[in-house]
Amino acid sequence: MKRYPVFTSNIARLSRRVGSIALPVAVLGVLAHRAGVLEPAQMSFSILLSTILGIAALLLAVIGFLQLWNRGGTGAGHAVLGSIYGIAALLPAAALAMGPFLQDSALDVSTDPDDPPAFLQGVETPGAQNQLLRVLKVQSDVPDPADIVSRRYRMQPAELHFAALKAARRNGWRIVAETPPDLLDDPTGFQAEVKTLVLGLSEDVVVRIRPDRLGALFDMRSASRSVLQDIGGNSNRIRNFYGAVDDVLLETYGEIESIEVLDDGVVLEDNLLEGVSDARADDAEKAPVPEFKPYVEGAEGGSSENRDNAEDLEG
Repeated sequence: MKRYPVFTSNIARLSRRVGSIALPVAVLGVLAHRAGVLEPAQMSFSILLSTILGIAALLLAVIGFLQLWNRGGTGAGHAVLGSIYGIAALLPAAALAMGPFLQDSALDVSTDPDDPPAFLQGVETPGAQNQLLRVLKVQSDVPDPADIVSRRYRMQPAELHFAALKAARRNGWRIVAETPPDLLDDPTGFQAEVKTLVLGLSEDVVVRIRPDRLGALFDMRSASRSVLQDIGGNSNRIRNFYGAVDDVLLETYGEIESIEVLDDGVVLEDNLLEGVSDARADDAEKAPVPEFKPYVEGAEGGSSENRDNAEDLEG
């Protein structure tokens, strides 16, 4: 009996080969950037190249599947591997594409937009690189969320400084500059370099702590170095760090009250202080007033009537 040769899809095999190149290009590009070998622009080129190769691998895998569906034969395994490699190679590009949609923050977020904490070391922000990045930064800016505000703590600024420093080190942040506590009236703070979760993009965080009438006023700023945005964001980083600081304070001192400073927070607190003053004034008005001037032996101005009233009280 005559045997016909079995059809083998060369396109499916090519899909696996292209995908086996796309995946290492994506992974090595991200790892090299996290290790400090590649700059963000170079990593972006690596991700772009891996994206092109990954899409090509997926298209070749689809064509291979169609050939095998119509003609039968072998090569389905190559097409499956090509599809897997191609999808994996697209993940870094997907993180870059979805990053701005999975966060509610701009490239530079501060708890005090009117007077943001200054960086202790020079940081090149996206808007200072070139006009194109400046335009992209403006387009990516969104209003700061309502819950990203300053906080007041009923404790010494030095204690809050060391608690925030401990929380930053727990998060794996690299401290690049610090203003340690000195005098009671001097502000303290530190600056840290942070790596994003997926792509390892470098971002900067600065913490500022100033003495306040309630204890210490805590402000924070998180800024991206480039227009590339990873999953997460500056607003989420500030929220998570507030929680980390609260955990450290709870472990060290127990329950510590923190007060969020809203736009009208000072006015509200002044009203509270005025209420306390009014209450004290009311109590002063309710205090009993003597009906006569006390008589003191040997003092001038002591009348006989006052002396008689004092003797009646002693009696």
